[in-house]
Amino acid sequence: MRKTSTYRIAFVSDPGSAYIRNVAEGVAEFGQTEPEWEFVHHLGSPFLSWDQALASQADGMIAPLRKSSQLAFARSHPVVNYSGCLAPLHIAGAISDDKKISQEAAAHLASLKLPQLSCLIDRSGPMGSLREHAFKNALPAELYYAPPLAFPGQFAEKHSWKRMLPRLRKWLLDLPKPIAVFATHNNLAALLLDLCVQEGIAIPEELCILGVGQDSAAGAFRSIQLSHVPLNGKAVGHAAAKQLQRLLLGKDLPVTCIQVPPFPTRVEQSTSYARVQDPLVRMALEKLETQLETLRDVSDLHQGIPISRRGFEIRFRQVLGRSPYEELQRLRIERSKELLARTRLPLQEIAQRLGWTDGRHLSVAFRKHSGQSPSAYRNQFDELD
Repeated sequence: MRKTSTYRIAFVSDPGSAYIRNVAEGVAEFGQTEPEWEFVHHLGSPFLSWDQALASQADGMIAPLRKSSQLAFARSHPVVNYSGCLAPLHIAGAISDDKKISQEAAAHLASLKLPQLSCLIDRSGPMGSLREHAFKNALPAELYYAPPLAFPGQFAEKHSWKRMLPRLRKWLLDLPKPIAVFATHNNLAALLLDLCVQEGIAIPEELCILGVGQDSAAGAFRSIQLSHVPLNGKAVGHAAAKQLQRLLLGKDLPVTCIQVPPFPTRVEQSTSYARVQDPLVRMALEKLETQLETLRDVSDLHQGIPISRRGFEIRFRQVLGRSPYEELQRLRIERSKELLARTRLPLQEIAQRLGWTDGRHLSVAFRKHSGQSPSAYRNQFDELD
């Protein structure tokens, strides 16, 4: 490594990916704290290829490693990986935590109380299989797991996708319904959604779809929006940059691949409560979706629903398999996860906003539902800063 007061940094990226733009944002944010860093290209520009990065003779690289030749180069140079396609443990890296992504997906889809689930698997690298395996293991034992389908991944040639479409169509039509499908990458989730529309399969009444990562720009124009497990790309970028800085400074450190947890599931129409046929239960669920922070208790939820409190609770449990109180608590916990992960609001303020009297009551409920304290949940995001 050359002696210099300035380090020239190359950030290798692909065009058109919202996730990579978020990773770049995290890298840039870290770079602002290191005056000796100088990027070989502006991070807001479209992209920088691996070959262009090599030609720049940068002192350090942050790159998505997807080929054996790239891995070989990274073993002898200051390179930090941010792709889960290979993600070898002996190369410095920062990637999204596939196990926690899948556990989040399993928890959300299991909460829909559908009798069966399945998986559409991205085969662009080991991350697809890892996500499918962790997803299956996280599901309640009583749920039927329909045979999954493996598909050429997000980096496969387009003609491979075309060859797979007849298999995907047959698999889709053969699936028992109603069913929920976890697609291990949002490109596949979008493809499945488009095919459902073509085949007249009702979303989400017959089939619920959950993806991973933000949908493409084209997704904004769909009539049905995709639910997904959001990836914390900014934290991945920040963690990758922090690792690269330590490599550049020659600090002795164990080579690790940091795994960044995802944000809580973003629920859209593809897994919404629109599938519920009971009009009174649907009325209550719509109140939960739109007025969660104003509902103090089940009495508030029941208000305006033309049926007795007892009758309401019976019908609610018959439809969803849990009581109105249990559903209110579940959604409060999910919303508190979102606030813990994405904001610095004090626990007391989060508790009062969501209907608990104080932070202690929130902590008790949070631990009961998630198996850890609110502070422990928040710390997994804070530790990446």
